[in-house]
Amino acid sequence: MVKTILFWDGDEQEAELLTKNNHSIKFRWSDEPKDTFFELKIVVDDITQDISLIVTDFAEDKEDEEEAKLLWNKQIEKLRQSIGS
Repeated sequence: MVKTILFWDGDEQEAELLTKNNHSIKFRWSDEPKDTFFELKIVVDDITQDISLIVTDFAEDKEDEEEAKLLWNKQIEKLRQSIGS
């Protein structure tokens, strides 16, 4: 496995790169169980050519789920600002 350091709002966290291809990348946090992961996938609509970013992540409970949603929404908003979307 490839070890990667990811930066989230100034914090560093180590993750393992699980898979990577032209349309998706999948990681597992190094300190999380082996059956968990998070994935970023780019999907292009065949008809409209609209592009979507699909985020898949795991949460232990409802509180973690809400925190993850807030984090990903914040990160996606930063991405949109960076690319002028």
